[in-house]
Amino acid sequence: MKRKHQAASKTRPRSMLDSDPPKPRPGFWPFTLDTQPVGQPRMRRLARCIHGCKYARKAFTELFSLYMGAIGEPSEWDCCCDQSGKIIHREKRKPIAQKDAAEDLVNLARDAVTCVGLLYGREPDLCREVASRLADWPVSADRTDPAWQRRAQSLIEDLRLGGAIEGFIRSARTANQNPIRRYATAIYDTLLQTRWKFEEADGKRQVYTRQGCPPWAAKTLDLPVFIKAKTRAWAVLGKEMLLEQHPEFMEDAVLKEQKFKWTRRAENRSKSGNPTRRAILNEAFDDFAKELRKLAPAENIYRGTW
Repeated sequence: MKRKHQAASKTRPRSMLDSDPPKPRPGFWPFTLDTQPVGQPRMRRLARCIHGCKYARKAFTELFSLYMGAIGEPSEWDCCCDQSGKIIHREKRKPIAQKDAAEDLVNLARDAVTCVGLLYGREPDLCREVASRLADWPVSADRTDPAWQRRAQSLIEDLRLGGAIEGFIRSARTANQNPIRRYATAIYDTLLQTRWKFEEADGKRQVYTRQGCPPWAAKTLDLPVFIKAKTRAWAVLGKEMLLEQHPEFMEDAVLKEQKFKWTRRAENRSKSGNPTRRAILNEAFDDFAKELRKLAPAENIYRGTW
């Protein structure tokens, strides 16, 4: 063992062996109004995340392994899991060419779309129920069919895609066009991302820590699932978060027109006609709360454990 360590010391920089592991970062998501904080529109990246399979773990594992092989970063092991997700068998994965992995990945996706199409043919109502809570639906581009685009559009219309999450879809498409919607979207995203990070903090991975987090971060664990009937709790905590993260938000240039409207509304409600800053803030947060309610789906679309 000592000889192996000495050999490793000769082949790898000393700093890699002796340096301390990176310190965990505070487990919260700082507020930012940027609608594309990681290169994609804020709500669109939430809608198009990798969903995984709850009842077909092996299928998803193979799918992702093909993707990793296609990008030149093949998985080292082939694993087989039982229904609970526990690994029951593991063996070294045989290397395959990137092109072969890419072709298999595409063919698997084509087969999945074919199966979804067959399901729609036999159980259209079931497909409509599933589609009502989704922002996207798989279709196939078939160049041998001159009318494939029209057929795809007709399918989406018949499925009533996203019917239960219209507010979410509208925000995803127009988050950067409406200043109130931009703020409401950013409030929702900040609280959601913080909930994930704070829940993971001080865990086995030691990526995040609860030390150094603002008080509102811990309260995200008490938030209910984000649906229309429960957005009030998100609005209340969002107010606390925004006042801590960005107390002078009303001075933002994007809210110049809105601030004037909030001030006029507060003046009309004030007996003296001279509203306090708190009264103007209340008008602002009333608008944010209304927009959060528009953003929320009518029913729970979150598949994970809340």
